[in-house]
Amino acid sequence: MPRFSCSCVVLSARGNARDAISILPPIFLRHFPRHAAPCDESMQLRRAARGSSMSETGCFENRDDLDGQTGRKARPIFTVSRLRGLDAARRRILVTSVDADSHDLYRARRQPTMETRSIAYDCEGARLTGYFADDAPNTKKPAVLIAHEAFGLNEHIRARARRLAELGYAAFALDMYGAEGFPMPEAIRRHIELMSTPGFMHARASAALSVLMEQPGVDRERVAAIGFCQGGISALELARGGAPIRCAVGFHPGLMRPAGSQDGPIRAKVLMMIGARDPDVPAADQAAFAAEMQEKQVDWQLHLFGGVGHAYTNPDADGWNKPGYGYSRAADQRAWTMMLALFDEVFGGAAAVGKA
Repeated sequence: MPRFSCSCVVLSARGNARDAISILPPIFLRHFPRHAAPCDESMQLRRAARGSSMSETGCFENRDDLDGQTGRKARPIFTVSRLRGLDAARRRILVTSVDADSHDLYRARRQPTMETRSIAYDCEGARLTGYFADDAPNTKKPAVLIAHEAFGLNEHIRARARRLAELGYAAFALDMYGAEGFPMPEAIRRHIELMSTPGFMHARASAALSVLMEQPGVDRERVAAIGFCQGGISALELARGGAPIRCAVGFHPGLMRPAGSQDGPIRAKVLMMIGARDPDVPAADQAAFAAEMQEKQVDWQLHLFGGVGHAYTNPDADGWNKPGYGYSRAADQRAWTMMLALFDEVFGGAAAVGKA
């Protein structure tokens, strides 16, 4: 196999490039969200191949329609090339110019029949309405419970549910308040109530987890809980309470404990990812969290993103005019990739999706 001077990824494949493209996203794009060679370097790859000829080079799934959302120049998702002159056992598919969310976009276009629906449920007399997304309702699959920020269940969280469904998971976004999203002052008031009422957060997260496990196609033995901001605390409270989840993941979570916090052994793996400049997560809270994890002998991770503040996954954060708050595309992408890597670890890998 010739060596390439440019950065690329080589995958074994059979058949022609167009046939191979159908297997690339679940195997490749989840784990390698960004690689170096852009589409206009295709000729460099041709020259680097030396004695082998390359065919079926082209850009698939043009991203022009995303310009209005990103405000950036569109880029092709990837280029696929096939090397000729090699025996069948050594054929390779070169994949280049992989954009950070190309796996999600690819699946969204190939799977237009996603099921999304609202699910009403009760918790201690409160009427709540969550949001469920599933790309293959008749297939047994791992499931993810999503806990929202202080703003309530809004489009930011629904989009995350759909994104997970596109990746092959059943996703349920819980409703902590029984209301749609609301502005900052109301969000702060509700957050204080949630954190100061003993057992409030754990009860509502547990009720939502039960709803998720009742849905068709959900593999009850393979469930994760994730959360954004205060939602990360909710995911961690489920783990502290011994909920049957494989892992708890927090994106810019607070690490303080709510009133009446659960204090049982933690069997789930824990991944918390915060900005090093997050004003809501002081060093004392980080130290207390680490001490708890070590004392309970948890399989845990705490990641700090340098130069990043609070709410780094929310594109609206830049408009809140709050010191220490802001969106970071790089941190958002890195955190998402870390979460997916943990899912592959606890659920058995991408190939396990769809298997009991």
